[in-house]
Amino acid sequence: MLKTTVTLLKKKGAFLFLFWSTLLAAQTPRVIGYVPDYRLYAVNQIDFTKITHVNYSFGNPDASGNLVVTDITPLKTAIASSNPNISILLSIGGGVVNVANWNAVLASPSSRAAFITQLVNYTVTNAIAGIDVDLEWDFTSNTNYSPFVLELKTALDAENKLMTAALPGGTLFSVITPQALAAFDFINIMAYDYTGPWQPGSPGQHSSYAQAQSAIAFWKSHVTADKLNLGVPFYSHSFINATTAGPDRNYSDIVADNPANADVDQIGNDPNGYNEYYNGRPTIANKVTLAHNEGLGGIMIWELGQDAFNQYSLLTTIATTLTTLNTAAFEPVVYTMFPNPTHDQLTIAMTNAKTIESVVLYDFLGKKVQTISGIQNSEVVLNLSDCTNGLYVAKISSEGKETTLKIMKQ
Repeated sequence: MLKTTVTLLKKKGAFLFLFWSTLLAAQTPRVIGYVPDYRLYAVNQIDFTKITHVNYSFGNPDASGNLVVTDITPLKTAIASSNPNISILLSIGGGVVNVANWNAVLASPSSRAAFITQLVNYTVTNAIAGIDVDLEWDFTSNTNYSPFVLELKTALDAENKLMTAALPGGTLFSVITPQALAAFDFINIMAYDYTGPWQPGSPGQHSSYAQAQSAIAFWKSHVTADKLNLGVPFYSHSFINATTAGPDRNYSDIVADNPANADVDQIGNDPNGYNEYYNGRPTIANKVTLAHNEGLGGIMIWELGQDAFNQYSLLTTIATTLTTLNTAAFEPVVYTMFPNPTHDQLTIAMTNAKTIESVVLYDFLGKKVQTISGIQNSEVVLNLSDCTNGLYVAKISSEGKETTLKIMKQ
């Protein structure tokens, strides 16, 4: 009997994996944008309808192990008014951190548990989707990285929250175990900063198409493609001579100087490479196409506040390219759902002039629990009063296209 039961459970597990993989595959590509706390002044300029995930950066421990985060309210307010279906994550760490503070909170099971409790409580209190782990080069030899990640994953799973990571383009830190790597729901590949002001004697493009190809090939050898997002930069690095770097600039400043800069990747023609380097619109479009053709889950942006909020926008280039690739890009953002989580009834409404044709509701086991067809309206109300608490997926059909939305009954 035990052997039979285990076999059945294995078969059910395989079915669940296939079911959820199929549903998730039907979803739109991820477009993940970082918004640093110092860029909160620009949140009302960002077109969040072209974004699926926002990583608010950064949260870090102080000397006493307390989580310190700048007030997220301005970001949440801006998102709620334009695309309430966005998943917001708190990104922790960053490229420049107080290593001593981090080493202290990672040092022991008890210190990690205390900090993890704060992180999970932050996601619950602020009703955000999860945590993005951005512990970079300062942690390449910290053997507490993987224990922290695995313990954080367990705590976040208990609250149905995401855990993601930002990792370098061509390096897997030796302290990241296979178990820790597999724990991330998806990974943002930082395919940029291959050179920069820290090495003025090595001028050149810091985020080329070839470097993106190399980064994708590297990470596909470690992680399934659909868990990977290709990172692209919205900024430049520049070089003056072998000992002096020039200023880094936002893409918005680059095109403000000359709109023609939007369609090139370099300013200056010094034969020794002492020029300014960035990604213009053609390269961004080519990288989006590359990620699509390689089967990646999406694109990641550092960072949204550096974009040009006009006709030269790189974010618009990403959205337009995805649409051209016939991926039904951003179709979920034309829907709003409220309230979600819900107790009994949930309304799904279009935010454009299109109509909903049908809605099929599935429970976590993949069982179809409700079908509403022949709607032909811009709004539909789901009655979940007979459903048990938990996660559901609604598959929505509208004008020949399908998308899936996650619903939480509690």
